Amino acid sequence: MVKKLSFATLVSLVWSVNPVFGQMDEYHQIPLTIRANIIFVKLLVNNRPANFIVDTGASVSLLDRKQAEKYNFICFDEYGAGEINSLAGINSMLPTGGIRLGYDFFTFRKFRFYGSNFDPLHNYLAKRNIHVLGIVGADFLIKNKAVIDYNNKILTIKK
Repeated sequence: MVKKLSFATLVSLVWSVNPVFGQMDEYHQIPLTIRANIIFVKLLVNNRPANFIVDTGASVSLLDRKQAEKYNFICFDEYGAGEINSLAGINSMLPTGGIRLGYDFFTFRKFRFYGSNFDPLHNYLAKRNIHVLGIVGADFLIKNKAVIDYNNKILTIKK
């Protein structure tokens, strides 16, 4: 005998099996794009759309300091530069300010990016007709409790 389940019963059953289902309003899902085996996410920087590489191996998140004026953010040279190691060698990284990062109608919690020289990366990506403003690194992903669904190309972020 097949018993019909009401919608409320079905929802409560799914809720009990998967408790995250009932908490999805606490998360925001952002589509990812994959080109040339590189994962990209499109975010808003000071209300302007910008492409970012999602790099789980990068310990810090970076912005191209040469695009500071275009995206209306500041690189603080007077605070001194730190250094990062990349495939292009050792680069300086500068603290930034004036950044409001968002997606759609969602604004991320305050977060510190660092400005750096992206010329070697831009040279590589230009050959593939790809333009980026920055790199979203592990520091951003951890702070925002991010989950990457590679199969469905979705980045889930805790609000």
